[in-house]
Amino acid sequence: MNDHGYRAYDEGIFKNYIDKQTQLVALLKGHGARVALVTPQPIEEKRADPDQDVRNGALRKMSDGLREVATKESVLFADQFDPYIAVMLKARQADPAVTIGGGDAVHPGPVGQTIMAWAILKCLGAPAAVSSAELNGTTGEVVAATGCQITDAKVAAGVVAFTRKDAALPLPVDPQAEAVTKLIPLLADLSRYELKVTGLPAPKYQLLIDDEPAAGFTAQELAQGCNLTLTAGPITEQTRQLWALVAEKNNVFFKRWREVQLYGPPDWAKTPAFEAAREQELARLDKQITQLETKINAVRQPLPHTFVLKPAAP
Repeated sequence: MNDHGYRAYDEGIFKNYIDKQTQLVALLKGHGARVALVTPQPIEEKRADPDQDVRNGALRKMSDGLREVATKESVLFADQFDPYIAVMLKARQADPAVTIGGGDAVHPGPVGQTIMAWAILKCLGAPAAVSSAELNGTTGEVVAATGCQITDAKVAAGVVAFTRKDAALPLPVDPQAEAVTKLIPLLADLSRYELKVTGLPAPKYQLLIDDEPAAGFTAQELAQGCNLTLTAGPITEQTRQLWALVAEKNNVFFKRWREVQLYGPPDWAKTPAFEAAREQELARLDKQITQLETKINAVRQPLPHTFVLKPAAP
């Protein structure tokens, strides 16, 4: 984003960028790193034709050059520019002045950041499947279970109940970005946390998880299969706790890197005592990061939950 100079395409800037990216790949590969080259998202001004912005034209050409570097060097490549601008153009068909990302033109807010993550993760091959369970709502039979264990399934007086233990949690989504599902197929592409129940006699059902109301569905929706990522009660809440811990850890790491490790004091302050204080602060922040990583590992572990489907009032 910064390398193109926020200007129309410049051949000299392009050649310098490609040269430096090639050098960077060689350096990383030389140290045994698994390399992925990622394009930027487009600039988002309040205009009906962001694809005609000369700065975005420059970003597109530099992104195409980056793709060629990835091919030549046999490293992974993730293009978020095209998917992001496609979402922008579609949104502007309804409102030419709308901005989808939040934040400013080059620093998206939670929705824009989630679009970026969606595009990158798809390019890197992140799996969509979390887990799926299918039951017969008449007999209580477990028809299929993938990525989870279903036990104690039963049907009594029209109520379906079972215990579900998943191998992984659904995708954590920033609570401030959940509206992004109206713009992109985030859940279908990255978090298929599914429940399917066939043969239900009542028209509507209330889903309770651990006795907590989670969501309401029609029998037809349940027969087709429902994605519960954002409507799984305590399970969704667990993913939100996980998201908050990861964000907290990342913020601590940012502080460690930008405010301590890279901090350059004036010459008169460059003393052995200063460097000792810097090392002490780095050690303190490293300990905090380790503590947060321990919490993250604990919170990301799935737990068994009791699911109950009860006929709901029409």
